[in-house]
Amino acid sequence: MEDSGDANHQPPPSVAPQLARLRQNFLAELPQRVDAIQTALLDLRESLDQRDISQVLAGLEQLHQRLHKLIGAAGTFGVARVSAKARQMSDLVDETFRASSWPSQKRINQLRQLTEELRQCQQPPFEPDTGFSEIDAPLSQAPKSHCTAHVVDDDPIQVELIRSTLSKAGYQVEVFSAVTVYADLFVSLERPDIIFMDMRFDGDQYAGADRIQTLKQAHDNLPPVVFVSAMQDIHARLAALRAGATRYLTKPLDAPQLVRMADELSLRIPEKPYRVMLVDDDADVLAAYGLVLSRAGLTTLTVNQPLETLNQLEEFRPDVLILDLNMPEVNGAELAALIREDERHEPLPILFLSAESDPWRKMSIIGLGGDEFLPKPVAADYLITTVTARARRARRQRKLLQLARQSSP
Repeated sequence: MEDSGDANHQPPPSVAPQLARLRQNFLAELPQRVDAIQTALLDLRESLDQRDISQVLAGLEQLHQRLHKLIGAAGTFGVARVSAKARQMSDLVDETFRASSWPSQKRINQLRQLTEELRQCQQPPFEPDTGFSEIDAPLSQAPKSHCTAHVVDDDPIQVELIRSTLSKAGYQVEVFSAVTVYADLFVSLERPDIIFMDMRFDGDQYAGADRIQTLKQAHDNLPPVVFVSAMQDIHARLAALRAGATRYLTKPLDAPQLVRMADELSLRIPEKPYRVMLVDDDADVLAAYGLVLSRAGLTTLTVNQPLETLNQLEEFRPDVLILDLNMPEVNGAELAALIREDERHEPLPILFLSAESDPWRKMSIIGLGGDEFLPKPVAADYLITTVTARARRARRQRKLLQLARQSSP
């Protein structure tokens, strides 16, 4: 169990050595994982011979869980061929579940053949790491402590409102009064974290939208763009949306809303970093995802003993909870159901981290109290973006609930 990250803690300059060690641990344990899958298949065959339906179903579930563990772990550490072969086997098991029929000898033979192929895949040489190998590269979706905003508007009163509001909130603000000049200079400017753009310039009601559309065509990964306009009609909003608007605000502006939106879209680290709790019985995978989130500036607690989840939840009080789905003793769906029994945890986002691909299983599991599935393996940027967005909304919801309770008679 590990807690990493705090308000004064900067993410480590490099986590590559730690991730490399975790990958080596996984590769060393890989033969044991494959042996466990073969054992599960042998147990399933024995249950079939005994015509014990309860044991057959238990055997299928055990095989399903071990395969999904391998899919996620191999994908996380970039051993793609192992992950792909395990996925083939998992798909066959899922088909058997969906068919609700007795596994045929043909299906068992297919699984045996794939197990042998899986055993071949575990032999070196292994492909270069394609998992979190680039985690030390700048993460485009990682939260930032210092953010720059560009304000493009020819209304001095509006400009001063936005500039003063964002400056007081800690943003570095650069102002441009001419949209054509801004578009020409953009390539030479330091990339901002967010752009606030008026719609109307020099009598052209959609000039701002037109320039942003041009910039998006010329530059990949343009920062979030918030259009600010007195126009409230659907045509103006559609023009902004089609140009690539992230948000559309109408004048007069609300200062607190402006800052909240800037924080959300720029992924600025809050004064108190978001708190994330991860639960997974696979220690190496757990450590890898914990490193990714910690490096992004999130305070992270990793829990390797699933039965400790409820106790750790009370002590750590996370903004987001991430549960692995397939775990021994208690699975992620069961934990979510137990957590939702306590109304204090109703606002808590619960995300499942799983290699599960069956839509029916996902639907039934989400119904037990989860909010979203994250595919295992999950890209670092996607993980950070999703967790940060969920954490931000959860904090805001808790704050609103507290205000509502305080104001109620």
